[in-house]
Amino acid sequence: MSHPARSGTSSIAALALAVAVALVADCYKPNIQSGGLACADSSAKPCPDGFTCAAGLCVSSSSIPDGAAGSGGHGATGSGGRAGSGGLVGTGGQLGTGGSVGSGGMTGAPRAVGETCTITDLGAPDQSDNCQTGAVCVEDCAQTVCFRTCTADGDCPGSSCTRTTASGTRICEVSYTACDPHAPDGQQGCQGATSCYLLASAPAPGGGERTVCDCAMGEGGLGAPCTDSRDCFPGLVCPVSTAPGGGFCRQACDPSNLLQTGCLVVTACNRYGSKWGYCY
Repeated sequence: MSHPARSGTSSIAALALAVAVALVADCYKPNIQSGGLACADSSAKPCPDGFTCAAGLCVSSSSIPDGAAGSGGHGATGSGGRAGSGGLVGTGGQLGTGGSVGSGGMTGAPRAVGETCTITDLGAPDQSDNCQTGAVCVEDCAQTVCFRTCTADGDCPGSSCTRTTASGTRICEVSYTACDPHAPDGQQGCQGATSCYLLASAPAPGGGERTVCDCAMGEGGLGAPCTDSRDCFPGLVCPVSTAPGGGFCRQACDPSNLLQTGCLVVTACNRYGSKWGYCY
């Protein structure tokens, strides 16, 4: 057997091995799910082709939003979040356009009047929220809701500028509605967990009584001190302190029903507004 023959055979074997390796390298493409593989940005090539390292995970490049699109993304938990107007961590972070806070604040786009909202640093001097301009986030009915800020009744359609937040901001009252403040709870004409409260004796700006369907702000019983009818249990009224017996929770009554006003024999139904009254 001559040496030239052995050299030719070795060359053919080496060529075959090189082709096989190239084919394997070209065909081996593992099925990796987006977000299913951990990575580190410090690595030279932290993820396979078609994937990008973001927030410690290899994610598909096609699933990353454009850095100039969106208004909050999935940032549903406040500043930071997992998304913003671009990238995976707000308006910037690893793949966005500049920072770590979503362009829509704490819960995406600013919340409109009547929508639920989020308060940050409640009670602190720098308290803030994610309501749109002209509104403030207020705790009401076991949730936080955006209320319209105001300076006069004209700013409050169907309501009045007579409510003040704990921080002193004037806001529009809950819309006035026709309901019966002296009927048993659940039969007052209100929906859900709300009850009917008579807030004042003056007519509503659009006419009618200043009655609202709202939730209690306190648990004042009959005779308890109060500043708002919602400080009292449903069925009670808090007359202003300048009215007879005012400044305390009083039983609501119907002055037009002389035989069944709802008051005890030793008390009278004092008219409070044009339709309703309180026992004193």
